[in-house]
Amino acid sequence: MKKMFPVLLCIIVCLVVSIGMMKMRFGGMFMEKQLSGGDLVVINNSSDSFSTAFTKDGKTMSQVVHPGEKATGGKGLLRIFIAKKNGNYEIQYPYPRPDGKPAEISLTQVLNAVHNPEIDKELYVEKGKIDDIRVDYEEVNMD
Repeated sequence: MKKMFPVLLCIIVCLVVSIGMMKMRFGGMFMEKQLSGGDLVVINNSSDSFSTAFTKDGKTMSQVVHPGEKATGGKGLLRIFIAKKNGNYEIQYPYPRPDGKPAEISLTQVLNAVHNPEIDKELYVEKGKIDDIRVDYEEVNMD
């Protein structure tokens, strides 16, 4: 029994160090979802997964958000990519949030917010708002 204790302790230490390294290296599903600081939280209330892109400490980060999960971390700018759409949604909002608490919106609200299409030779754009949150949908014209 005394011989097993150092082995067990070594395994636990290795496991903790490995998880910490994976969080720092990969982000994504290992990313800490900190809701403090009054950031915007997007809840995936759909049956499909989506991905986000945002900048953290000067690096572009991404996160895959499965049904029922939440995305955050944009600190004023968050891009959402949905596999069934050819474009992306760009969400701009005041950061930190005016009341200092995280604001939650659903993916459905984001999808329903855009309207008033603008079409030019290269870009199709729809714009909308959810309170003080600006939502733009952009898609490159392939015609």
